[in-house]
Amino acid sequence: MNPDGRYRFRLNVNGPHQAANAATAVKALEVLTRVKPGIRIQAHAVEKGIAETSIPGRIEVVDARPPVILDAGHNPESTAALADYLGEQKKKNLTLVFGVLNDKNYRKMIGLLMPYINDVILTAPQSERALSPATMKRIFQAGGKNVRVCPRPAEALDTARQLKKPILVTGSFYLVGVLRNLLKPGNNQIEANPRPGGNYG
Repeated sequence: MNPDGRYRFRLNVNGPHQAANAATAVKALEVLTRVKPGIRIQAHAVEKGIAETSIPGRIEVVDARPPVILDAGHNPESTAALADYLGEQKKKNLTLVFGVLNDKNYRKMIGLLMPYINDVILTAPQSERALSPATMKRIFQAGGKNVRVCPRPAEALDTARQLKKPILVTGSFYLVGVLRNLLKPGNNQIEANPRPGGNYG
């Protein structure tokens, strides 16, 4: 913490929105310590906690060949945050591996991603609610993108790798979970299988 009472911390997560999230967390701690005088949290502990925070599968860059950006965003709001990051980092001509559930606003999500992608590999997340890749194919083609369909996520990733350009995987927790577990086996794995009655993305 600076002498003026301000925190200085380095974020370990990607996306300009994460700075606001961190500031909100710090503010919540300050309010907590005011209403609960018995709770004391040292400034260095706050800074250390924020610096060491990671969110697997949320704008996570995997050091692979080619590099892979994983983002489990599954609605327009989270996709907008991803698009902000891609714009900030000047990402262009990415190979998109995309799969989404049929109850999501996939048209708006696709529109937000269009400026940053070139080739598209459509697939289906492991869920009975998965949207058929064929349903989305015409939307990407109308935007001038090169589109292929691979029903299985692992096949979609292999196909994307063959293009030898940076890859973006997004659209669903289920899709990102499966492919992250392939790319980083044993490393903070994401639950990739739908649970009965769950309304996940």
